[in-house]
Formats: sequence, C-alpha cells, structure tokens
Amino acid sequence: MSQASGSSPSSAAQGIVKSFEEEVHRLADQTYQKLQDHTTLIEKELTYLRNKNIRLSQSLATVTKEKTDAVQRLRKVEADNMRLREELSEMEEFGCFKTFKALVAFKKKLEGLEKKVEDSYEAIENRIEGAQEYVGRQIGQMKALQANMEEFMGPITTNENGYLLRNTVSP
Repeated sequence: MSQASGSSPSSAAQGIVKSFEEEVHRLADQTYQKLQDHTTLIEKELTYLRNKNIRLSQSLATVTKEKTDAVQRLRKVEADNMRLREELSEMEEFGCFKTFKALVAFKKKLEGLEKKVEDSYEAIENRIEGAQEYVGRQIGQMKALQANMEEFMGPITTNENGYLLRNTVSP
C-alpha cells in the first residue's frame, strides 16, 4: 500500500513538472513572437524615419536652391536699382525732367523697388530659418528614436546604403 501511494505522488509530481515546462516553453514562444513583432514594427518605423529624413534633406536642398535663386534675383534687382539711380543722377544733371512731378514719381518707383528688395530678402531669411528649425527638430526626433531602439535592441548596424542589418537571435 505504501508503494502504490509512493508511485502516485511521483507521477503526479512529474506531471506537474512537465506541465510547468510546457507552460514555460509556451510563454517563451509568446515572448519571442512579441519581440519579433516589436522588432518588425521598429524596423518599419526606422524605414519610415529614414524616408522622412531623405524627404527633409530634399526639402532642405530645395530651400537652399530657392535661397540661391532668390539671392540671384535680389542681386539683379539691386543692380537694376543701382542702374536706375545712375540714370536718375544723369537725368537730374542734364535737366531731362521737365516737371518736378515726374521726378517725384520716378523716385517713388525707385523707393518701391527698394522696399520690394527688402521684403523679398526678409521673406527668404524667414523661410530658410523655419526650414532649418524644422529639419533640426526632425533630426533630433530621429536620433532619440534610434537611441531608444538601440537601448531595446542593442547597437543598430547599417550597411553602406543606410539599411538596417538585423541581428537575429534564435529562440
């Protein structure tokens, strides 16, 4: 009778241990799957951020080109302004203006051009500053996300094209 009761608790204990081991394996598999899902999600976010970074870089290049074009236009307007001033001086020297009213109108036109130049330059500067601030904020966000990902996944390795090289860990 003591042998029968002795073998029964042993098989019950083995059943409990086996059940426990199965549960541990099941939980490990679930945890591994969740990690895989999170890794996939993070990789997608990295791809999104990388693409956004490319778009921001392109936007910055566009703004820089617009600034260069605007500066060239500004120089042209300034050159025209200088030429008009010289013409005005010559006309005043030779008495080409018959009425004071015509002279005042010409000076007002010249002042209007100067105001346009100043306004254009100020608008260009404001747009460039805004674009640079936006790009700076986006780069800061990307660096913070990368730091969080590295904290979660370990060091992130990329190839020469900037693509993520995934370190695989077997379960």
